[in-house]
Amino acid sequence: MQIFPLLEGYEVCVITNRSERGNVIAEVSLNLGYQSTQIPDQPRRGSLDLMKKELIAAQAGGVAVDGPLGPRHRVKSGVIRIASAAGFDLLPISVGSRRKIVFQKRWDRMEIPLLFTKVCLVIGETIKIPPELRSAQLRDLTDNLAETILKLDKKAENMV
Repeated sequence: MQIFPLLEGYEVCVITNRSERGNVIAEVSLNLGYQSTQIPDQPRRGSLDLMKKELIAAQAGGVAVDGPLGPRHRVKSGVIRIASAAGFDLLPISVGSRRKIVFQKRWDRMEIPLLFTKVCLVIGETIKIPPELRSAQLRDLTDNLAETILKLDKKAENMV
């Protein structure tokens, strides 16, 4: 959620799942003037179509690439497919914080920065997504995005 101020002035759609956490993200998004779309937890073709429709109508979109159910840091190919279909490029981002609460028992190890702690937002290079993907391209782009995000995670943690 630390990226919201960077998106001011853009028509943005924040994609989240239907869950307690997703409801919070959707509410924050709406209060900041952004569009929010919630999709079912279980991946379905209809979910991808809904995300594509909403993102095409926006100038930018935000989504966690490991999906609502994990596994942690496993990039789902759906985000690459949607970016391709919507004509979007990907901008990988990571956040690190010095002092935080880490929920070790959650699949995503959700982190909550403590008040007044140092937080670092790291933005990677834009990843160009071609309009019509072949399966080999999809695998390569998915692997590249996963590797990039892991590097950004380490960089953000080292910077704080």
